[in-house]
Amino acid sequence: MFLAFTFAFSRLKESPFNLPRQHRWTLAFRGFFGVISNMLSITAIKLIALTKSQVIYWTIPIFTAVFANKFLGERITQYDWAAVFLAFSGIILITNPFGAAKMDEDPFIENVGVICSLLGAVTGGMAFTAVKKMGKEVHYLMSPWSWCIANFILAPIFTVVQRVSLMPHQFHVYNGYDVILILGISVFMVLNMTFATLAYQNEKAGRVSPIAYSQIFIVAILDVVIFGTSLSWNQWLGGAIIVFSNLSISMLKCFEIIK
Repeated sequence: MFLAFTFAFSRLKESPFNLPRQHRWTLAFRGFFGVISNMLSITAIKLIALTKSQVIYWTIPIFTAVFANKFLGERITQYDWAAVFLAFSGIILITNPFGAAKMDEDPFIENVGVICSLLGAVTGGMAFTAVKKMGKEVHYLMSPWSWCIANFILAPIFTVVQRVSLMPHQFHVYNGYDVILILGISVFMVLNMTFATLAYQNEKAGRVSPIAYSQIFIVAILDVVIFGTSLSWNQWLGGAIIVFSNLSISMLKCFEIIK
């Protein structure tokens, strides 16, 4: 990823490292809390049921809207709030946490997993708010770059802490196929953050963040196409609600009903 960013930066007419002084700490803040959010989410998935962890973690758009309103003074309209909670209801339908089988686990581990998911959502909201704060004053490639640097520094530390404290008996030896998958994930994560940064630079944070819910439904569709699984009625309904929520905001914006 460092080589990819080096190549990309070399093609720019001006160096993206000429950061405004007021945004230097904001960029570091974005990278740090973005990585912490991802790590907490992954830890939660390993500790508690996937459906439960993801429903909690995907409150990120709600925290993003609240933080943007509180710290950046963004005006969040009733339509924006309706879109956020409507899309979140779609997530609940898709994941169906209430229908998940109960896991016979240590209550302490269960509580740790829930706390990790919640803190992951809070730190994720903080990271996206930082992206919005920097706006167009910072080049859009600097946001994913800061995430890569923070990953390089924090990932080894987090792995050691995780092994020692939460999952001391888990050890995995990676083969060539695993390495290819990890590299693929890295590339797509950077692309995801690059386009997300462009979106936050051009629209309200509270309005952009709920669109991220769409990826849950897209993953479900890809699961059908690639792995041949079938979706239940609640997953189709949840996906339809998410799509309707996003299209509604787009149409309201298009007809200038909301600014």
